[in-house]
Formats: sequence, structure tokens, C-alpha cells
Amino acid sequence: MEIDWYKLKSCGGHSDASELPKAVDLLFSENLEDRERGYWEIENHAVVQSDLYNSALYVARILVDRYLIEKVVSK
Repeated sequence: MEIDWYKLKSCGGHSDASELPKAVDLLFSENLEDRERGYWEIENHAVVQSDLYNSALYVARILVDRYLIEKVVSK
């Protein structure tokens, strides 16, 4: 699935969502600090104080896809 992250809004439309794929990558890092940084980048852009922005749907999708890929590879 191709996603044009620059067209998606995050954080109330004050920024684009172009950094979110990198944040998802950080969630799968072996380094705890990287994972925490990835979480906060998603929390402060796709989700802000429980508000979801249109980029959140796509973040959720790539998180699930990535998890399933990681699960298959680790078998």
C-alpha cells in the first residue's frame, strides 16, 4: 500500500505526517530509547491527547502489517 504521508495531517493539521513511518520503524528497534522515541513521535503527531488525526488510521495499518511480518520472520 502506497501512502502519501505528506498529504495526511497530524497534530491538528499543524504538520504533515511524513515522519510517522520512521517513528514506526523506531518502535521495532532493539534499543529501548529508540522505541520510546518512536512511541512519543506517534503520540504527539497521529494521536494527541486522545484525539486521532487522519494519519492515525495509516499508522495503525502499518503497525499491524509490520508486526505480522516480524512475527513470521521470527519463526
